[in-house]
Amino acid sequence: MTDTLRTPPLAAAVQHLLGARAREHVHSVEGDGACRHLQRHAALHTYLVQAAADSGAYQLRRSAGIGRRLLWDAAGLLQT
Repeated sequence: MTDTLRTPPLAAAVQHLLGARAREHVHSVEGDGACRHLQRHAALHTYLVQAAADSGAYQLRRSAGIGRRLLWDAAGLLQT
């Protein structure tokens, strides 16, 4: 019976901790202009990542890594 009573507060605490951890890895962007900008950037990044995976060239892998960081930074700047 006590396990049943402890589970909801434990679940809430775990959910809170996971939510805080997720916020470190997620940027939320709202607004048509901001979303369009990120969608274009994400589409170009996806194309670059696919090209890097297909060719294996160092320059493309490096560019894909830089693009990922730029996408993250852009989302952070546009974050609501």
